[in-house]
Amino acid sequence: MSATPAPAGAAGTTVLKDVRYAFERGTLRTILGPSGSGRTTLLSLASGLDSAMATRNVMSLSGGQQQRVATARALACDVDIVFADAPTGNLDEDTAQGVIDTFRDLAGEQDKRVVVVTHSQHLALQSDRIFDLRKGKLTELDSTR
Repeated sequence: MSATPAPAGAAGTTVLKDVRYAFERGTLRTILGPSGSGRTTLLSLASGLDSAMATRNVMSLSGGQQQRVATARALACDVDIVFADAPTGNLDEDTAQGVIDTFRDLAGEQDKRVVVVTHSQHLALQSDRIFDLRKGKLTELDSTR
């Protein structure tokens, strides 16, 4: 996966540089990186999600409720790969751990591929593999698991 360069003379920013990775079945992967690093862009490109498809009228819900709805939608579909964008960011500690446990079960017991982008070191440390996205480069970090 790579970002398409802007046409000659056009202003553009390269968000991802020749990012290629195969996510194996039965794994939970976490992609860390600072705000603006391209984590959400990477997730959108990998999932083929159009931003218009992602926008639903859920603004009347709290941030935590929105995240729980998004998680439930992902789980309701029998897919081989689950993409999650900061799934625990607006959740209390116990609920966040429940989401992490669900992702681990999906990967370990249901042989799904789970790819999460987040700022959460807590979530990352419970992943099978951890990556860092900076300056358009995806780098695998040493994992404790």
